[in-house]
Amino acid sequence: MYIEDDSLGYLLNRADLKVKNHFQRLIKSCNVTREQWTILSQLYDADGISQKELAEHTLKDQAAVTRMLDTMEGKGLIRREVNPTDRRAFSVYLTDRGKELRNKIVPFAEQCLREVTVGMSETEVCALKTLLRKIEDNLD
Repeated sequence: MYIEDDSLGYLLNRADLKVKNHFQRLIKSCNVTREQWTILSQLYDADGISQKELAEHTLKDQAAVTRMLDTMEGKGLIRREVNPTDRRAFSVYLTDRGKELRNKIVPFAEQCLREVTVGMSETEVCALKTLLRKIEDNLD
């Protein structure tokens, strides 16, 4: 007998939605969405990457990333500069304000992860990460 509530896809989707919603509630006071947080985080690790690379790293289409960057640029969180090697492309950089916001949100992200993994041992968390990476690799 097939029980939808016990299917892997259902459980993964439900857990993903709950984590995203919880994190969004935690960062609500920062006036940023979790999608924008993903951009801030990516740029903090690789400042100056292209919009195309941001889309690839965040698994978003380029049009969605462009819209997010427009909003973030309006908030003074990022700046775009013409790529010196490809004048058709833009490199994206965090502003000081964007770096400050990223640093303000990190404790919320850490809190979210602590709350998500309550009752799990370090071994279980490592095993979960390994399994999730396998799922992702299987779909690449």
